[in-house]
Amino acid sequence: MAKPLVLRVGGVELPFALSKVDRSEFYGYVDVETLDARGRRCSTATLADDGRTVVGPGGTAFACVSPDGRMM
Repeated sequence: MAKPLVLRVGGVELPFALSKVDRSEFYGYVDVETLDARGRRCSTATLADDGRTVVGPGGTAFACVSPDGRMM
């Protein structure tokens, strides 16, 4: 354990214990969660170059989207 930090103010010694501070504790953090209209968590997908093919998380499956937005 590290030696305590001792401040001397007006003849009085004030000892302070030091502790490591994580960046998230110091600066804080924001966790953003996106939900659909039904309150379900959304996941990231990629639209392929053809503008129709949807590549889901992990990139193992494809789906086609019709012009009106329906999955085919």
